[in-house]
Amino acid sequence: GSSTIFSADGQLSAVNDFNAQEITIKRLSDDTTQHTIKVNQYDRPLAFTPDQTMLFTGSSDAWRLWRINDGTVIQEVLAPDIFHEFNPLAVSPDGTFIAAGNYRDNVQVWRIGNDQPIFQYKARLYFSQSLALSPKHELAIVDDDNVYLWDLTR
Repeated sequence: GSSTIFSADGQLSAVNDFNAQEITIKRLSDDTTQHTIKVNQYDRPLAFTPDQTMLFTGSSDAWRLWRINDGTVIQEVLAPDIFHEFNPLAVSPDGTFIAAGNYRDNVQVWRIGNDQPIFQYKARLYFSQSLALSPKHELAIVDDDNVYLWDLTR
């Protein structure tokens, strides 16, 4: 099995081959491989940073931030039992924040480069279906019926 994501400008793709335990980053204009990152079996690509120099992956145990040009993990946040699986994930347009949610009703936000969350929200079960971070550092969380918005600069 595999999963694929694309950069916001459509120039790069990240394809995970679960059997080979690697993610291949390709430039789409000429189909050249930019780098192949060795990952654990359950890491899946989630998002590129806005400048396309880094890739976020997530698994049942952690999210990781990889430098694309050399495949180095530059940040890893392990998921405690209560924060078991990362599902929705958003990166702020300026690459400052990452927000991750799960289907166990938790949303957390980190400043990239810092392993401690700066914001945590415990919601009702199955709440965090979609997340977004605005250019003004506002966090939007969407459930079936509502959109909730927080200013992360306060």
